Amino acid sequence: MNGADLCPLGDNFGQSPQAGTDTGDAVTLRRAKKRHHGSLLGSGYSSNDPADAVLEPLEGYLSHLSSRSPRPCPRRPNRKTTPPPGPDPAGAIRSKIVRIVLFHGGFGAGGTEKVVALLARHRAALGDEVHVAGLTEPPNGSFFDYPPEVSLHVADRESGASGHGGQLLRFQHTRQCLKQYRPDIAIAFLTKVNTLTVLAAMGTGVPVIISERNNPSAQPASAFWRPLNRFAMARAAAIVMQTERICSELPMTLQRRSIVIPNPCSPIGQPRMAPPEGEGVHLVAVGRLDPQKGFDLLLQAFKKIRCRHTDLKLTIFGEGSQREALEGLSKRLGIDDAVRFPGVTAHPGAWIEEGDIMVLSSRYEGFPNVVAEATVSGLPVVAFDCPYGPRELIEDGRNGMLVREGDVDALAEAMSRLAADPDLRASMRAAAPLNRTRLSEHAVMRLWDQTIDATLQKRDLRSVGAVNGVSHKT
Repeated sequence: MNGADLCPLGDNFGQSPQAGTDTGDAVTLRRAKKRHHGSLLGSGYSSNDPADAVLEPLEGYLSHLSSRSPRPCPRRPNRKTTPPPGPDPAGAIRSKIVRIVLFHGGFGAGGTEKVVALLARHRAALGDEVHVAGLTEPPNGSFFDYPPEVSLHVADRESGASGHGGQLLRFQHTRQCLKQYRPDIAIAFLTKVNTLTVLAAMGTGVPVIISERNNPSAQPASAFWRPLNRFAMARAAAIVMQTERICSELPMTLQRRSIVIPNPCSPIGQPRMAPPEGEGVHLVAVGRLDPQKGFDLLLQAFKKIRCRHTDLKLTIFGEGSQREALEGLSKRLGIDDAVRFPGVTAHPGAWIEEGDIMVLSSRYEGFPNVVAEATVSGLPVVAFDCPYGPRELIEDGRNGMLVREGDVDALAEAMSRLAADPDLRASMRAAAPLNRTRLSEHAVMRLWDQTIDATLQKRDLRSVGAVNGVSHKT
């Protein structure tokens, strides 16, 4: 991916304008709009471009700001100015308590949702005032537990908003949270939420850390979102990526404001030592039932080895838009008697206790949480070496097996080899400590703390990575 494809907005983006002049952000937005029309849609651009539904109101909003003398957003004083008694969980020296709002997609099951819950709990334990805003919440409440001192805010509890109109309503909710709680800092997770949060924070004086949780070079982006995503990434105070390989694809102007923070991961279950007597090896896969996760490729690979392992079972945990298509494919392949789609697990990590081998068939990833969870828990993994993440977590032959991206035959052979070799599976279970230290909650929360502090103090984030020795295999 070309760095310009991520953020072609220039080095002066986000600078404060002089009173009575056009804002730098408004000018940049117009340039992004022109670039969007010319390079993405070609000379046949139509004035009905859906991106204009957001681009044009934002351009007017930014120009409106330029008519007023710039002044900082009024802020409430911190409720405390000294840290609470007792040890700091991250071992950091704290000069004041911080008011934080975390924005993410919703309170359901998922890797991002888990990280948001951990970070909220951690910062609340430090004595911070923590708010978590999500777009949606399951009927039974948040999948992950939050302590009572963390305030939760749901935008779409009953609205069912969707599409461009829904995004505008969600933008308004984000803006309302920022104005009402006046945080010292906001942290957003996931591409669209990142974009909405940065846009909503404009003119408030609230710095925004965005955390990209997927692979921006492979993740589909519509003509509506692409220019807005670029705009927001350039406007963010700091950018958190999950692997060095993704971070290295950012333009140099953005790399100076970026930091690599992997997801924290602790053992979440005990893999069984061997299949129960009379049962075959059990393969498990976990994730949204959508094209990114490549479960169609997994079903094809499973079909190839079923005749060699007649007692082999496969369970794919998760929900999504492709459930019906995947169930249909399983029937057409004649393997539906050995494949289950039970939905989301009853509790986090339940899938580890059921499986002998975990399979990742994704076409692309940002940071595959399920692979991290499997490796630190001692569950052997077979994975495509897709961009990005599996290579940073799997040492081929030690705690799992990597196969060429998208190679169904290679995936099938690796699954067959591991299913037939209980000694190899046992040695991979014993390799669980390989990732535990660098993915420990303590190590990762310390990186988040230092990133928050550096952003508030406007320090170079590159020093945070250097101090903590953050590095990944590439």
